Amino acid sequence: MSPAPDLPAPSRRPVLAAPLLALLWLAAAGLLVLTPIALWRLDTRLLGSTYGKPFQPFELFGFCVTAALACFGARQLRRAAPGYEIDRWAGAAGLILTTLYTLPLLVDHPLRSWDYECYEQAARALLAGRDPYAGTGYLYPPLVAQAFAGAYRLVHAAVQAAHLSGLGDVEIFGCLFYAYQCLQLFLVVAAFALCLVLAQRLGLRPAHAAVLCTLLFVFNNPLFRTLKHGQVNLYVLDAILVAMLVPYRGPLAVGLALALATHIKLYPILFVLPLWWIGARSAATWAVGLTAAGFVLERRFAGGVLLGFVRSLPGFPRGTLLRDNSLHSIVYNFAHALALDRILPARAVDVAALLLGAGLSGWIFWRVFVQSALATPAPAPAQASDGAARARDQAGLFGFTLLIMMLLSPLVWEHHYVLTLPLAIWALTRIVAMGTSRPRLLRAVLAAALVYTPPTFDVFPFSYHRLAGLLWLLWLATRPPSPDEPRAVA
Repeated sequence: MSPAPDLPAPSRRPVLAAPLLALLWLAAAGLLVLTPIALWRLDTRLLGSTYGKPFQPFELFGFCVTAALACFGARQLRRAAPGYEIDRWAGAAGLILTTLYTLPLLVDHPLRSWDYECYEQAARALLAGRDPYAGTGYLYPPLVAQAFAGAYRLVHAAVQAAHLSGLGDVEIFGCLFYAYQCLQLFLVVAAFALCLVLAQRLGLRPAHAAVLCTLLFVFNNPLFRTLKHGQVNLYVLDAILVAMLVPYRGPLAVGLALALATHIKLYPILFVLPLWWIGARSAATWAVGLTAAGFVLERRFAGGVLLGFVRSLPGFPRGTLLRDNSLHSIVYNFAHALALDRILPARAVDVAALLLGAGLSGWIFWRVFVQSALATPAPAPAQASDGAARARDQAGLFGFTLLIMMLLSPLVWEHHYVLTLPLAIWALTRIVAMGTSRPRLLRAVLAAALVYTPPTFDVFPFSYHRLAGLLWLLWLATRPPSPDEPRAVA
């Protein structure tokens, strides 16, 4: 791969073009979701389901999406006339492949995971007027549970208004699970498209960006585990990508995305720091203001639920299992392997994890802010360069924040590493742009493979390969080329 020349400034579109395009995509997504439900209600011999009626909507959704992809692919093939450049269709091909990879994971075995059951049980508790944090296993801020409860009320009201029979409590929660699975697919598609734009903005040719993003999404065990466990990571990933791509041109969108992500998982509020540093202070202000407004509204209309979340924070679980790549898990299991847990108090593990996190954060700070000189404050947006070099420097700050977010968390399961995709794209594009030796690029590919490709296992200390790969990737991307290091041939 070779870096592309700096991208030109995007052409100006009519003010209403983007909202109208977004509405068209939302309408298409809604049609793909609702058509299987309408077909499911039909009594016809043309439709069947091997595993029973409850599984039929998922299978029909798979059919509808496949048909839509076939139409989209046929349109791309018609445009791929002789002389049609690969840069113009590689992204569409990657999107189709990624969607076809993701779709069976969601529709072939649509079973509720334990994680998803926690969301549903918390919503049931809210609907019954109980504390969603008492005995449900739910750990997040109230928003996710409230969204499930609100969706239930909306569907229940629609069922009553339409006088539909045979749709009780179990069926309505089944519809919500179906809608959640559909949303997961759309979030993967959005994440792929945003990563594709990010890779191009950081300097890769469109064809190379498409290959990189397709490999990162297809050979991605954290993504597989996110979908298998019904996790909410994809909402947060898309919010981070939006913040990286439109910090100047879409401050309200960035603020809304980060505020929503913060009300799903608290750590995304950290991204106001790189936003402020690069000069996107309007976006940072919107993010802080909307996040605060959300908590004020929570306190005003659901104060008891918010208080329950605050009370649950001291008891938030800390990682002890080997597959957990948190610093707490690393310290705990090293102490256990050396039999130190028999003589040391439990509090010592917390203190050691805190000190290790501080040390790693200091090392990362030095690599990013000092050795690599990425953190030079950006000029005002009107004077900022649109070049790939400036974009890479700014993306590096977001990648630094992502890694700090992973180090601060007391629980880092394998599925959380899907959030690090922007960091991997930044690191790989930066190494390509530096024109360093092919061995360094191969090492970077190996480091990324350590993060994303191995299956999940519990083997000390090899289960910490994801964090090791991420730190190795950062070291390779921030290490200045030595004078005697051979350069890659473009």
